[in-house]
Amino acid sequence: MGTTIIRIMLVVALGLLAFATWANDVAAADAMFIFAAFSIGGVWAKYSSAALPAA
Repeated sequence: MGTTIIRIMLVVALGLLAFATWANDVAAADAMFIFAAFSIGGVWAKYSSAALPAA
């Protein structure tokens, strides 16, 4: 997955998390938190110094 799409996913997830929190919708906020966590994990895996070197 490209870095651009991962960054877009992260921004969208955090924006929706903020909206769901503002709207006081616990289920939506929980879902967006999980989505944001996976997006952050993707960014971390892509740029981590512990990541495997590119072949």
